[in-house]
Amino acid sequence: ATDCIRVKFFHMANAYAGQLLTKREIAKLLGLKPRGVECLMARRAIPFIRLSSRCIRFRWPEVENALAKFTIREIG
Repeated sequence: ATDCIRVKFFHMANAYAGQLLTKREIAKLLGLKPRGVECLMARRAIPFIRLSSRCIRFRWPEVENALAKFTIREIG
């Protein structure tokens, strides 16, 4: 079951690879609420593009790479 979820997530995320995504779309991909994305932005944990004071966009591959830095790998 877990592999099925991973495959579905991989295909869904790849569909967004070349697009600029909204805060709501990134939140959906990450399983967060938009406020959670705002917290990640405030901590500068994920990269974003500010097109205007109210228009913010994200590139999924960049967000994914930024969050990969926080992955804790098991030793052994």
